[in-house]
Amino acid sequence: MYQTGWLVLARSIQVTFLTLVGISLVISYFRAREKGNVTLFYERQMKRALILIVLGILLSFITFIFLPGYFIRFGILHVIGMSVLTLIPVVPQKHRALVFSVLILVLGYFRRSLGTSSYALYIFGFYRELVPTLDYFPIFPWMGFVAFGIFLGHFFYPHGNRKWNLPEMENFFGKCIVFMGKRALIIYLIHIPILLISFFVMGVIS
Repeated sequence: MYQTGWLVLARSIQVTFLTLVGISLVISYFRAREKGNVTLFYERQMKRALILIVLGILLSFITFIFLPGYFIRFGILHVIGMSVLTLIPVVPQKHRALVFSVLILVLGYFRRSLGTSSYALYIFGFYRELVPTLDYFPIFPWMGFVAFGIFLGHFFYPHGNRKWNLPEMENFFGKCIVFMGKRALIIYLIHIPILLISFFVMGVIS
């Protein structure tokens, strides 16, 4: 039960984070459109996606060196980068984003029964064998949450403006949430070496 509770919490955070990626794409798109520079939006998002993919590959390389039995083959940085690159064209189209999200999530749900023994399909989630790893976010179903976030972005932020007024988070807890939200990528990058050091201290790796 204890492990199940932590798994539910972890999955909830991961789903929320990826959904927020999609919502932020919509907000950025409308802000760029207001300034009459949609082309700059696409250029910036492609650049950010490529940076995330490169960082993901770097983490794969580092974890392969220090923890080869559990190294990250396709983690959350990889899937966010690939999701942004793939879904950029549907950011302005909320209904198409919803269709994409449903298809990806449904296929992801049945990926075990549709799986094969081909390792080439590992990043898509259709590799049947379980592979030990520190971090694994296959395209199916995880890209679906980013696509769903794009749809929600149009609903909650029509034309880039918040649909409802929310209370400002001025207390200490609220400021901590905002601080971590703005630095989520840095926090993620820092937690990997912390894990590696912890494993070293516990004797899991030498």
